[in-house]
Amino acid sequence: MIVCEGYIPPPLCGETKGMYPETNTLPKQPYPDRSAAGLVEFHSDSPEETFALGMRIAGFLKPGSVVALRGCLGSGKTCIAKGIAKGLGINETLTSPTYTIISEYQNDPALYHIDAYRLNNDEDFDNIGGRELISGGGISLIEWSERIQKSLPEDAITVSLEIEGPVSRMIRVDNIRGLK
Repeated sequence: MIVCEGYIPPPLCGETKGMYPETNTLPKQPYPDRSAAGLVEFHSDSPEETFALGMRIAGFLKPGSVVALRGCLGSGKTCIAKGIAKGLGINETLTSPTYTIISEYQNDPALYHIDAYRLNNDEDFDNIGGRELISGGGISLIEWSERIQKSLPEDAITVSLEIEGPVSRMIRVDNIRGLK
């Protein structure tokens, strides 16, 4: 069973009893379509919808893509990262790399799941080889990316999550064209 981080009670995220959701149902989009500007807003009413949105985002990623995840503790950053990993064909259980800082998942291309929470700044990120890692040929998901803002490439996809209720989230995806 996958559980999203931090919120009390922690909501289920994406799977139960080892089974991933077979749906690509997207969260409702009650906001004006601003996808031409590269910004799309979604309202998610459940961790399953957040997970499904992650699966859809995966379809827009290519080698070298960087996804900057932002939001407070418990907002669903790891939940959407799990959906992205599943959408990329990774069957391993993705866990938040808070203490390891970087987790690598074997895939083609490789997936790097980075948690910048314990980093003080961009210099710390550079010192662990972060810039070299995200400028390689893998796909990088960076939680707490606001802590290393200067290290992010200009074409990074930004996913901002805000808590609206116990399981509801406002999710803004920026710098991705075609996601609806």
